[in-house]
This record gives sequence, structure tokens and C-alpha cells, in this order.
Amino acid sequence: MIKMGSPPHVKKPSKMSRVKRRLKVRISLLPLLVVAAIILTVGVPAYKLYSRVYGTSGFVSTMNVADDPEMLPLHRDLYFQESWPEVEWSYAEPTDVHHTVHYLWCGQKTFRFQHYLGVLSVLRVVQPLKIVFHYTHLPVLDRFWYHTWFLELKQSVASLELRELLTDQPCGSVGLLRDALSLLAQDGGGIFVGEGIVLSKNVDHLRFLSFWFAFADPKEDPTRGVVFVNTGFNENTLEDYVHAILVNGPACVSVGDYDRLEDAEENSALCVSVTEEVFPRDIRSADSPFAVLARWLYYGRRRPFSTYHSGMVDLIPRVAHFTWMSGRYAAEGGPAVPRSFTFAHFLSVLSALHVAGMEHVYVHGDVEPWGPWWNELRTQNVTYVRLDPPNTVFEQAIQVPAHVSDIVRYSVLYKYGGVYQDTDILWVNHLPDWLLGYPAVACPEWPRYGEWPDTLNLGLLLARRHSPFLRHFLATYRYFRDRDWNFNAVLMPYRTYEWYPDTLFLDQFLQAICSRGVCHPAWLDDNDNDSDPTTTNDNELSKENPPAFSLREVRAIHLRIPKVPESLSSPEALRSGSDMFADVGRFILRQAGRAELLGEE
Repeated sequence: MIKMGSPPHVKKPSKMSRVKRRLKVRISLLPLLVVAAIILTVGVPAYKLYSRVYGTSGFVSTMNVADDPEMLPLHRDLYFQESWPEVEWSYAEPTDVHHTVHYLWCGQKTFRFQHYLGVLSVLRVVQPLKIVFHYTHLPVLDRFWYHTWFLELKQSVASLELRELLTDQPCGSVGLLRDALSLLAQDGGGIFVGEGIVLSKNVDHLRFLSFWFAFADPKEDPTRGVVFVNTGFNENTLEDYVHAILVNGPACVSVGDYDRLEDAEENSALCVSVTEEVFPRDIRSADSPFAVLARWLYYGRRRPFSTYHSGMVDLIPRVAHFTWMSGRYAAEGGPAVPRSFTFAHFLSVLSALHVAGMEHVYVHGDVEPWGPWWNELRTQNVTYVRLDPPNTVFEQAIQVPAHVSDIVRYSVLYKYGGVYQDTDILWVNHLPDWLLGYPAVACPEWPRYGEWPDTLNLGLLLARRHSPFLRHFLATYRYFRDRDWNFNAVLMPYRTYEWYPDTLFLDQFLQAICSRGVCHPAWLDDNDNDSDPTTTNDNELSKENPPAFSLREVRAIHLRIPKVPESLSSPEALRSGSDMFADVGRFILRQAGRAELLGEE
């Protein structure tokens, strides 16, 4: 009898044969599993690294690289410098000394500009074969990423070598000095430089000495100095050298003393101890001896910076550019959606033409504005220019519409030149001709961001065609933080200005930025606010004590928050308004010959 469900011609396999078959299947799958594991552990990270550095081919990279400061493009050419024989190494023949410099960094803290100057002085004055950066902790980056000097150093100095210093000695101790000098013993000599020490004079003559040192105050901090040791140095003489350093007085001078020195002894001015905060803005155009030295160290030149002025030829064109984006961007796609052109926008355009003195206004966008106030401009020198907005910047998808407007404004201004202004800018005075002689003009931002000494607001920006500032600034978008608008739009413009200070003129009277009814003129001391700019109250200064200034002093006001004050929402609100903004709106209409909107003849 045949049982249902069992074919009569198939012999049921034994339990042992089933086990062998399963084992063969598992063994045959093993190579595939190994390959898959290799792809997951090696291939995916490799692809991510490639796409972060080089982008992708054939499609838009949506990978976010903007949370890794190591990816910031900070390389600078630190090997170019104007000749300064009294300071830089000038001995023409090769020697077997001073090829390696050992720099000591102790503690978990921020690597600041004055520290950067110390390492730069090693690079430019000694020109060593190798700089070894010994650290107990790697430098810490501040919240808003201003102090990126260590990252800049790593990207710019080919001979920099990072080496962790394994020590249990506290910072600024004799024990740490002993550990630092032992590094020279291991290498058979070299140069030791501590934090905050800037070399300030040619060290050629030290090649004839077996041992030389200078410290700021060895009793206060025995690691804050510089030591030169020629070949032959060893552990046996270490304690003698430590003792010699401790019993001698200060030899590195302070910044103030360096500025006062005229005919100082050679050794006394060979190094400067920098204990105060220093920023690039402090050395751009100052003429003190230390400012000249620091300018040569950072920029490779001693001459002060000044923004070139063309006189009254080759002026920035008297044309204004606005952007008008629908809000469509790469993540959404779809057709452009028209936006209503409001009465406040109408006032902004009129102020450009009839107050600032623009000869023409161009509105660039992916959809033409609409509404009665846009129609009112058809008799004015206003032209709509249609464009297809960018979806990417350096192969990175743009997710935030404000960034689309930014890329368009800088590209348009670079191509044509002129004046870019946000639609919430109201001119209150004529734009003077002399200001148009600079290659580019901008104004400081409000408020302050962390430790940034200043920032720029490019909501009002003047630039000549093919402006060098814009060219350098657009290159910073290689590192794009789409989720943090302030980084690319406010902070990186100032970083560009720090790098190329002669490409931009800062006009503190260009605009006063207004927030919640309080305007902040950049030229007043109470303009800055040191609190967190990301808080919801926008860090406004108290309305009880607003900065006092006259509208005659400023060229334009920038309505940031709210974008449209109630008094500028309509002609009716303007007629009855009693605040400063209503006064500005009425002034603009009268200058434009539209007093009838105020009920006036």
C-alpha cells in the first residue's frame, strides 16, 4: 500500500544524509558571506570617504560632511614669504644642526591664534626639516569653529608630525621641562619651543653654540621658552641644563617690551612671550614692531594691508540685484510657486532707485513676483530676470532655500557687479560715489558669535565684476553646512576677509541691522552682544536702552526680525505709524514721487 504524500519512486533520505547536504550548502555559502563582510567593513567606508572628498559621479551626494571640521578646506601657502634677512634663517650652507623642532602642547584647551604664531615663527624663522608637535591632549575646537588654526596648520605644513607625549607631569612643571628636554636627548639635539613663544630674530649664530636657551619666566612656567641644543646632547647632562634654566632670569621679552625695544641686545629680543589674546584683525594694518612681525609670520609680508581704491574710475556699477526664489529646491522638486510681492518689498525697490541712487534694479528668480505692488513697478527701471536656481553646490544637495538665494546672489554679483540687497533692506541715504571705488564693500554682522572677533552680514553687499573677495568666498562652499545657515553665510565671509583683507572694505555705516524694533549700528561700542545667537530671543539688546544713533549716519536699515514691521505692512499702516520705520517708509515714498500713497498732493 502506498501512503498518501510519499512518491513511490523516491527513497526517503536518512537523517545523516540530510545533515551532510545542509553542511555542504553552508560551506558553499561561506565565501559569499566573507565577500559580503569585506564589502560592508571596507567598501562602504571607503565609498563614504571618497564621496566626501571627491563627490559622486552621476548623481547628487546627499551625504552630510558638514559635521566634521577636519573636512574644512583650510590650506594656506605658508612657504611663501617676503625676504627678511634680520629674522629668517639666512645661512646658505647646509649644517647638521637645528633640523628638527620639538613644539610642546600641554592640556586640554583651544589652540589660539597666538599659539599659531609661535609655530609659524618656527616654520618661517628656522625653516626646519621637521616640526614635531608633542601633545598631552590634542587641541579642542570651540563651539562656533573660529579657532581652526590647528586644522589650518595640519593642512598647510608638510613636515608637521603629531606625537603624543606620554607623561604624568603637570603642565608648567619642572618635570614636564625635563621630559621635553629628554626629547632633544633622544634625537641628539634640536630645538625645543614652548607654548606662547614666538621667535623674533635670525638664529644663524646659534649653530656655533652647544647649548642656548631663553625663557619668559622659568620660575613661573619652566616650559614657556626656547632651547637650542647641538649634537652631543645626552641624558647625562640633562639635569645640568634644567638647573641652568631654572637659576637664570627671564630672557624672552613680552609683547610690550618688544614694541619698546630699539637697540636691544641680540639675545634679549630673540623670542617674544605672547600671553594676551591676538587676532588677525589686530595685525592687519597696525604699525607696532610686534604687529609687523606677526603680519610677516601669518601673511608672509611686513607691509600693512589696505583695500585698494580705484579712485573715480572702474567703479562698482550703480545697479541693484534682488533674488526672488519660489522656495522649490532639490529635496522637493516640482514646479515653482509664485510668491506675493508685498508693500514692504515695493518700498525696498523704491529705496534702491530713488534714495540710494541705483540706475536699474534686476530681480533674479525662478518665478516672477506677482501682485499689485509688483505691477506698480512696471513703470520703473526694474527688470525681472528668470533663472534656473542651483540644486547643488560642489556636488552637495542644497536643502535650505536660503542657501539657494545665497549661491545665486554671489554668482550674479560676481558675473555682473553691482549692489546686492535683501528685500528687507531700506535705503535711508544716498550711496556715495567714493564707496564704489573699492573692489567690494560689506558691513559687520550683529550679533556676536562665540569667540569670533567679528562676522559679516552680506544681506547688503557691493562688489565689482569678478571681485577677488567673491571668488575666494565662493570657494569656501566646498565645505557646506546646509543645516547651519549662519556658518556659510555669516561666519565664512569673515574668515575669507581674514585670509584676504585687501579684497574687501568694511563700511560700518553701510547698514544698521534691526531686530524686534531695535537697530544695531555697527560703529557704536554697544553694538556687540556676546550671548548665544542661536537663542529664540535673537539676543536683542534691551529695548529700554537701545543704541542711540541718527538715520543721517547710516546708509540703510536691515529689517531682520520681524521682516515686516506692522507700520510697513500697507499704505494705511504707514500713514498712521509713529515709529522710526514709518518715518523711513514715508521718506522713501516722497523721494520716489509717490506721496499720493500717503494721501498727500
